[in-house]
Amino acid sequence: MKYLVSALSILLFSHAQAAGTVDYLKIDKDVVLFSTTETNSAASPACVANENTGIWSASLRSESGRAMYALLTTAVAKNMDVVVTSANDCADADEFERAEAVDLVFSDSESTASGSGVGLYKGDGVTRLGTVIGMGPEANSFYYASTEDQNSALYLENFAPSQSSTRPIYFKEENCTGTMYYPYTPDFVLSKPSLNDGEAYITNTVVARRAYKSSFTSTLCVAESGAVNTYTLSVYNHPVCGSKPCIVRSE
Repeated sequence: MKYLVSALSILLFSHAQAAGTVDYLKIDKDVVLFSTTETNSAASPACVANENTGIWSASLRSESGRAMYALLTTAVAKNMDVVVTSANDCADADEFERAEAVDLVFSDSESTASGSGVGLYKGDGVTRLGTVIGMGPEANSFYYASTEDQNSALYLENFAPSQSSTRPIYFKEENCTGTMYYPYTPDFVLSKPSLNDGEAYITNTVVARRAYKSSFTSTLCVAESGAVNTYTLSVYNHPVCGSKPCIVRSE
């Protein structure tokens, strides 16, 4: 059985259309040009030049174009088939047919089972979310086939909290206990590897002058007291990864 992962819908289907491998891939300024070994059976739109027949375009200025490029590079690296859907215009590059969507085809050999290649895990390092099947359009983002639902593929933009080693975290009580405060910007996600096993925290939206009795630097709890303008910290929980960034590892 083969499945498709679309750069637009990110859905997994139990049947495949005619597919081919990428045999040409080029970036020309902010446009991706590519072709596949599968001949387009439909007539090209009138805007396409004869010498450009069979060459697709996608703009890197759009989110969908960047997603398509991410899937194309994955297809090239893994020698996987793709299916291209035409937009029936030349909006991204003059005289080149625009691709509306690119579907990455993968088979049961790239399944969601452990041991299939590259696994995606929650921040606890134990809970397996699925198998990575491609890189996403944004930094530190992935497409992955879900372990729980083998008929779906999902997109994850992993979070990477600032380590923020130059600013201390303040504590209301001694010995780095009690309410936690941080003197920097609202809705800021941070962690310190030596504090609570690298758990991530987020600042609230209200700044106020607060008294503290201890602080945590990059590695140590320090006995000191004072008052400083700070935001209250609470544990940050990513909807997929949990309180620590997701982990990608070979299996």
